[in-house]
Amino acid sequence: MHGLIAMGLLEQVPDPGSARRIVIRTTAEGQRVHERAQATIAVIESVLAERIGRSAVDALKQALAAGWGEPPLVAAPG
Repeated sequence: MHGLIAMGLLEQVPDPGSARRIVIRTTAEGQRVHERAQATIAVIESVLAERIGRSAVDALKQALAAGWGEPPLVAAPG
């Protein structure tokens, strides 16, 4: 999150309801970057649907969005 703040995509502002809290919100630049990313994803999904079919793309999105549980603990080789 701090990296996104440093990049100017998010900002911290005082919470109007509590002097002890802050609110993290998207900046105008952050919103622009988000919208561009969403448009790019839409193009990628469209091209992929032309190649493998809409149902396969939908199945892929569903599999990637599924709860995968906790990551396994794997020992480093060697």
